[in-house]
Amino acid sequence: MLAQKNDADGIEFDVSQTKDKKNLVIHGERTRATICGKDYVVGNHTLEQLKTKCLLKNGEPLMTLEEILEATKGLFDYYFVDIKVYNPKDAEQQTTSVIQTVQKLEMQDKVIITSYDKQATYIL
Repeated sequence: MLAQKNDADGIEFDVSQTKDKKNLVIHGERTRATICGKDYVVGNHTLEQLKTKCLLKNGEPLMTLEEILEATKGLFDYYFVDIKVYNPKDAEQQTTSVIQTVQKLEMQDKVIITSYDKQATYIL
């Protein structure tokens, strides 16, 4: 991992929600950084569909927030998680799910959660 090799103290993830309400680590609403290209909207597909069809351009699989936090746990002092809300009616569920994932992994003292969404920020 490039961040770890360069002695970074922290790492940042954007989290978007899939059609089946899973928190996927991906930058933006669309799958631009994958072999699926920019026409796939994350919220229109299930996690299984995206993981099966949309590998990252470097060949790595997409990961959920839980998977990436588990894989990198203990490597950094801080983890910055930015919740990207693209469907306002799901903001509360998505935000609560992110919080629950962090609590499940007992990483409350390491993870800083942010969002530009008004409702998500209120919940946080």
